[in-house]
Amino acid sequence: MRPPGPFLYRRRVGFGECDAARIYFAPRAFDYAVEAVEAWFDAELGVPWAELPGKRGVEATILRAECEFLRPLVAGQVVGVRLTVEGCDGTRIRFLAEGGDGAGEPSIRLRLSLCLASTGSGTPIPLPREILARVDAYRVRCVGTDPAREDPHPPGDRSIPSEGSSPFVRSRRVAYGESGPGGTLYAPKVIEYIIEAIGEWYEEVPGISWTDLIAKRRQGAPWVSAACDFLRPVACGRTVAIGVRVERVGKSSVGFAVTGFEGGMPCFDARLTSCFIDREFRPMPVPEEFRGRIESFHAACEAARKR
Repeated sequence: MRPPGPFLYRRRVGFGECDAARIYFAPRAFDYAVEAVEAWFDAELGVPWAELPGKRGVEATILRAECEFLRPLVAGQVVGVRLTVEGCDGTRIRFLAEGGDGAGEPSIRLRLSLCLASTGSGTPIPLPREILARVDAYRVRCVGTDPAREDPHPPGDRSIPSEGSSPFVRSRRVAYGESGPGGTLYAPKVIEYIIEAIGEWYEEVPGISWTDLIAKRRQGAPWVSAACDFLRPVACGRTVAIGVRVERVGKSSVGFAVTGFEGGMPCFDARLTSCFIDREFRPMPVPEEFRGRIESFHAACEAARKR
């Protein structure tokens, strides 16, 4: 019999997973959560992801992922990710993943929606009955008989911009090592694509690299939150056009929208918020030398959206 309570996955933050700010690179949070779900499938359902394409002709597919970045993680820190099933509709399983060092409040809080999809078409399939039974038993074990949390982002509940609506676009070819056994881009890599495209936007629009922002100005612009809908799989070798838009400029924060297109079709759509901080890690106003350029870019995004 399994012990009561949520499944716990432990992961050490590697030195190579950290950036120039000496904390983990933000996309790693999604890696940790997806790795935890993969380990959960094996331990709780008896379904190793590695066997899905060959034995069942399907693969585990992330449909949506969202993250709150609550506290930074540093190299050498051991993160424990606790998984709770928030709901299951027969096709999709929705997880809450909270990660921290066990000493206090979580450092990251993620919600993921996942399905099993055909390796040929990418079409979601109904979950087998034995998997549904184990998922339900796990949810009851963790949270009792409380009703499932309502899905705040049901399928189809989104408006996707057109490919030409972004004034800033970068292209990225999906490398062989960035795809999984099913031959499609690994979901956490999508988050990496998105954040790296925004990094290039910082260099071109405000005119400052993240490295210089940290090393020369002793400031930063860490992430507060990020959410991404994975709309369709992207095969290895294909090229993705990544459009970056600014949706909001606050006193200290900037809200981004990023959409990826492959072959003229949207493949992912994300919303992210960053906050400028000073050398004491306190929120600070967007620097005036950057604010005007960011606001001008925001106006260009609004004009393109209305065309």
